[in-house]
Order: sequence, then C-alpha cells, then structure tokens
Amino acid sequence: MADGSWKFLRDIQAGDQIWIMSYDGTQVYLSEAMMIPHMEPNLTVLFYTVETMTGHRLSLSAQHYIRVQHFDYLPAEQLTVNHSLYVFMKDGTIQSTRIRIINQEWKTGVYNLITLDGSLLVNGIAASSYVNNGFGPHHLNHRIFTPIRLGYHLSKYFKFLQNAYSLNEYGKTWIVHTFLFYCNILVFMDQLVPVLVIQLSCCSLTGATRFMTGKHEKGTVLTFFRYFEETAK
Repeated sequence: MADGSWKFLRDIQAGDQIWIMSYDGTQVYLSEAMMIPHMEPNLTVLFYTVETMTGHRLSLSAQHYIRVQHFDYLPAEQLTVNHSLYVFMKDGTIQSTRIRIINQEWKTGVYNLITLDGSLLVNGIAASSYVNNGFGPHHLNHRIFTPIRLGYHLSKYFKFLQNAYSLNEYGKTWIVHTFLFYCNILVFMDQLVPVLVIQLSCCSLTGATRFMTGKHEKGTVLTFFRYFEETAK
C-alpha cells in the first residue's frame, strides 16, 4: 500500500493506492485500485504457488498472467523453473530472479484486483490484473478495458455509475459481467483498426506517388477496398 503497509486482496477497496512496477522494470510507482471484479471466498480451484530464489512467494490461478523476464506476461500454468520473475526488494529496487520451485495445490478463495494500470505487486512479485480468458494476452485485455476505466473515472462524479463497479451477492461486478458480452466486438475492433490504418496509409502513399508521377488514377479508393476484400477472404 501507499503507506508501506500490507493488505489481503479481499480487503482492498476501490480508490486504494497500490504499488506497481513500471513496464521497463526499473522502478515502482503508485496506481489506483479500480475494482475487485471477482471475489469468491468459498470457491476451490487449482493454484500454482511460485517461490523465487529470493524467497518471494505467490499463488495464482492457472490462467492468471504474471510478468516474466524476456516473455512479457505468461499464464501461471506455463511457468517453469527456467523463467525469471520481477521482485521488489527490501532496499526498494526491482530485481529479476529465477523461479526456485512451482507447486500445484488446491486452495479455497478466489480474488482478483484490477488497477488503472493493469498490473500490481503481490507479495513483492510483479503480476498482471488480468487472466487468460480467451480474449488475448495481457496488453490486449488492458486495451479492451479502456471503456471500463473511463466509466470508473466518471463514476466519481456520477453516483448512478458506482453500483456498476460494486460486488453483487455472487461476488462479481455488473460492469465486468456486461463486459463479456461486448468483449468479442472490442477484440475485433482492436485487430481491425491497425489493418485499416496500414491499408489506408499504403493506399494514400500509392495515390500520392501516382499523382507525382502523373499516373494518378481516380479508382485508388476502390482499389483499396477491393484489395482489403481479397485479403479478408
């Protein structure tokens, strides 16, 4: 926490300041806890308990992403003792350290915390806020959560939005439950937009070249859409 204290994930509230690691792995800074989308204290699932050479220890569900040196983020079930994790040392520095042992064990109690930056330090180990839910890797999950982050900021000014980020009687938040319905659309848009940008850029460059060389064609845009249709098949 911001004051140097420790809290269990189940006790963290939206708005709490959480320490996270910078993407380049050189420093730590504070990020705001946005919500706990999943809290099921009575659910028993298979956990992967990882212990590093430095003595840091963390238990994650099989599909939860964790930061791995040279591999960005990997689900816990893909970890091996050949991987190195990023850990926060007592002297305030970040260090990469090899995994010493990985144990599989059934545990009761499933909690997940999402910060505005999409990552956090848990027991001093850098981990993701996201799980491998079939929608893509860590960074894609963070991008498609953009509308939810926007809604969270708005909920500070409009009280009617606050309930969407609160846990219901089933230990889940309404906003994340709804998110599952439009997630596939957002993933499609996330993948489509870069393709359109690249194709439009190529089209513009081709058109400009033809214009400067006196070979400009009026059907450049039609050519682009015909090309895009063929590549989409």
